Amino acid sequence: MKPLGVIINPAANRGSAAAIRPKVFSKFAELGIDVIDFSADSAASAKAALLARSQELSGIVVAGGDGTSQLGVNIAMETGLPLG
Repeated sequence: MKPLGVIINPAANRGSAAAIRPKVFSKFAELGIDVIDFSADSAASAKAALLARSQELSGIVVAGGDGTSQLGVNIAMETGLPLG
């Protein structure tokens, strides 16, 4: 299976979402799921990086707030990748 692309917005929930980042990647590793981290300083940078490598992915997972969710939906619509 191709890896999942993951975008986590550390600024979500007034910055407290940053604490989940290591837990998310640790859990994927524990489950034997390959992932590529596309988290970036901006939504535009994250989207551009993920779109450039979308053919290498089996799906995308996003974590954050409303804006991050919308980003995930937009990427899923553009690429046809499943979204989680």
